[in-house]
Amino acid sequence: MKEKQLVGQSIYRRYLISFILSSILPMLAAVYLFWGYVLPYAPLESFSDAWLRLFLVFVVLAAVIGLYIGVSIVRSVIKISRRSELFRKLSEGETPEELRKEIIEEDELARLSGNMNFAVELMKEQAEKLNNLIIQLNRLNKELKAANKRLEEMTIIDELTGLFNRRYFNRRLLSELKRAEQYNHPLALFMIDIDHFKVYNDINGHLSGDKVLEGIADILEHESRDIDIVARFGGEEFCIILPEIEGKEAQGIAERIRKAVEDTRFENEELQPSGKLTVSIGVASFPRDAKTTQALIEMADKAMYQAKKMNRNKVVVAGEME
Repeated sequence: MKEKQLVGQSIYRRYLISFILSSILPMLAAVYLFWGYVLPYAPLESFSDAWLRLFLVFVVLAAVIGLYIGVSIVRSVIKISRRSELFRKLSEGETPEELRKEIIEEDELARLSGNMNFAVELMKEQAEKLNNLIIQLNRLNKELKAANKRLEEMTIIDELTGLFNRRYFNRRLLSELKRAEQYNHPLALFMIDIDHFKVYNDINGHLSGDKVLEGIADILEHESRDIDIVARFGGEEFCIILPEIEGKEAQGIAERIRKAVEDTRFENEELQPSGKLTVSIGVASFPRDAKTTQALIEMADKAMYQAKKMNRNKVVVAGEME
């Protein structure tokens, strides 16, 4: 036994000496060279106390970790050597006290292994619960985004017609006008009013009037371009923002819309003063007719009322008003 202990101690001492010679001393030498020959000649602003402390801590940690790993390896080697000796004695019929202790240690290792397996299973169970929780959170997050989208739509969409509301119209007109001004591009605005709509409501009732509003909204969306912004301005008035267009081209689209409404059959429209349900449209353009949002709305509105003065069912361009 003493001989075995002496052998283990000898291996342990040899390892420590070899580790010091091969690991710690070169590290200390590197610190010395860095401190004595590199730092004095390097610009002071290149280093800081924090970096130096970090370097020294790294060196010490590397040495300590290396020493710990080495000691663990040597202990394992000594333990294997000791077990070999015990099994040799067991094969000769002896049951040394060390072997009994070894068996006890094996039982403890078995219990420890069982506990570790239980811990692993518990961790797997918790990981599965966490994964399920993440899935639920992702689902709730999607539902929240959908709810937020619906809420946003409620703030910018007119409930009856499905068009954008006036709040969104004001915001988009401002942004589109700024973009047109920045890139020196044209912009047109339509103001559209249903002719004699109060008469229609008085004769047919407000529910029938709502159906007319819905029908007009469908026509405006169908006849406008994909890049145009169609909105309900309020009551029986609608508006359309038309980027990248002005003049005759804008007038042509307005005339197409007017004609589409005139050709559409609405319930009891023959009772209207003109015998048909029609619209009057005013057209204003940036920068020819106005250079601000308020002025552009006013010019398109004046053109629309000019169309009403001309017996309605007309398109009037602001720049051509007398």
